[in-house]
Amino acid sequence: LTPTDIPDERVTVVVTSDPPGVVEHPPRVFFEPFLHTQSQPIALRHSGIPEAASATLSFAAYGGIYQGSVSPAALAVSVAPPTMLIPVTEVFVQPTSSAMLPVTFDTRPADPVTVTATSSDPSVATVNGPLVARDTGGVSFTVTHVSEGAASVSFNLSTGNLTNSTYSRVAVPQRVAVTAYGPGFLVSASQVQLQQMTSQTISVGLDTTPESRVVVTVVPSASGVVTLSPGLLEYDEGGTLVESLTLTWAAPGEATLEFRSQGGVYHS
Repeated sequence: LTPTDIPDERVTVVVTSDPPGVVEHPPRVFFEPFLHTQSQPIALRHSGIPEAASATLSFAAYGGIYQGSVSPAALAVSVAPPTMLIPVTEVFVQPTSSAMLPVTFDTRPADPVTVTATSSDPSVATVNGPLVARDTGGVSFTVTHVSEGAASVSFNLSTGNLTNSTYSRVAVPQRVAVTAYGPGFLVSASQVQLQQMTSQTISVGLDTTPESRVVVTVVPSASGVVTLSPGLLEYDEGGTLVESLTLTWAAPGEATLEFRSQGGVYHS
């Protein structure tokens, strides 16, 4: 806010809003006498009301040549409704593990907000909570793998103040999809070419930490083309997740390798 003429006395400008309560603003600003260039910021802040709204700011000046100067409805202000924000649309979880699902808010809640997250299928994935949010940083839920499959997470907001709280009438975002993977393998090569009487070693790892001993049988699709050493790959709970597999030329031809596992989450 800048005066058009140099004040001859200290000027007080009273700031009012119509309707009140839509936007927070300073109640008054001041201008000092005989300063050629001066301006005062009018800091505006969302009041936390739970719906979209608009208001106009008016200014009334008192002091010196500005006594009785009025600028009615000088500034129009619109405020958007507060929004709950979810930065992801899908969450992926591996067996025996979990993933974080953050929820934030674009407007500071006037009252604590209880956020409840619900899994559509707890036999696939579970979600902790409810959690309480007190600022824009929100909360982070933990989505925990139960079994292989697909589910979704929906949300609900509740506050102690059911009518005037910031998030008492806010639309909740759409569901977040959850994909719960089954255990799998990490193989260092997708194709191997063996010259006559030669060998090549690849690594075979587990992409999921086993909770018990896992035995993997490697089966060629065609017999007599390649020999494998060792014939079984064994992974112990708490041990290494990567083993070596040596492929040796046996005869001309082509074969693919199939990995068959037993034990814990790798039961099939």
